[in-house]
Amino acid sequence: MPRKKPGGSPGPGVAFIPAPNEHLPGLTKVIADLVARVAERRGQRQATLDADATLIETHKKEALFCYEGYKAYQPFNFFWVELGMVLYTQFRGTK
Repeated sequence: MPRKKPGGSPGPGVAFIPAPNEHLPGLTKVIADLVARVAERRGQRQATLDADATLIETHKKEALFCYEGYKAYQPFNFFWVELGMVLYTQFRGTK
């Protein structure tokens, strides 16, 4: 089955990444400004980034089964370790 581009729902039973809406650029700017301010206040000039796709078990009917055999969602997160902050997250279903 060919993969769809992010944003278009491929139909029931297939995971996809929803398309961003018109509000996302504004939220992205607010988050970037917040992270910059926290880093400045804490004197943090270097960043150790940790990327992690975590399985979050759910009992929702529309959730898909993950590779471990249970229903789950799988957000993909980037953390700034020294600040203990999430810099970015992308909500994903499971395949």
